[in-house]
Amino acid sequence: MAIEKAEGIVLRVRPQGETSKLVHLYSLQRGRLALIAKGARLPKSKFGGALDVCNRIAVVFYTKETRELNYLREAEILERFPRVQADIGRLAVAEQGFEILLQLAMAGEPNARLYQLVLDLLRGLNEAESGLRNMGRSFLLHFLESSGFRPNLDRCSVCGRSAVGDRATFEIDRGSYVCAECPPAGKVSFPALGRTVEWARWLQRVPPSKAGVPAPQIVGQELDRWLWLHLSYHVEGADKLVTFRYAGRLALREGELPENGDRNGKEARD
Repeated sequence: MAIEKAEGIVLRVRPQGETSKLVHLYSLQRGRLALIAKGARLPKSKFGGALDVCNRIAVVFYTKETRELNYLREAEILERFPRVQADIGRLAVAEQGFEILLQLAMAGEPNARLYQLVLDLLRGLNEAESGLRNMGRSFLLHFLESSGFRPNLDRCSVCGRSAVGDRATFEIDRGSYVCAECPPAGKVSFPALGRTVEWARWLQRVPPSKAGVPAPQIVGQELDRWLWLHLSYHVEGADKLVTFRYAGRLALREGELPENGDRNGKEARD
């Protein structure tokens, strides 16, 4: 039996027996990692609040080649995100990213870029006052890029022009889009506003922490629909993601209002 150290973000915690917890981390050194924390459910547990979801922690754990689950020995908090942990809207966006890592990231395969991506998402959610859902959308687009399924939104797939126009069509099976002047070449398509494509381009370029700019309601709805279709078409197992399937129904504190403005006549933003 060997002893290892790692740094990771707590994605999910579940009861394990009467006194222990099963802790799922995304770690810098080992990628997705599951650890049993013996006695963590006891009132005077040595782990205290270190195993709370969203915490970035340093862990020491026992490993054995013949065992899939390893045992946690020590856990120390490196960074907390109290506003994410205390606010259902912020936590909902974070949980969407966590589920993607839990279901789609390979266990035991480290990815430093993906680790920094989820850490950037948490830091952004903890500081931002608006645009939370766009942070989640940016995270997903960067995850797709790191997984080799980046949508090609630089230019129309038919005519090659970068100008989008008022309307566009996402080509789900081809991972691209066509402008209003060109007929779709793909077999699976989704019509949208041209500015939805422009928002998607921007979300591809900026990290999640910088994506906290609210989008108009109709743009947000089209982005969610397109991202769900693209993800479930190209990434195996994505159709089983619960949090993303219902992303459009999340009742975040900032809210979404009709495209023609809010109750005070201001432009609607999500």
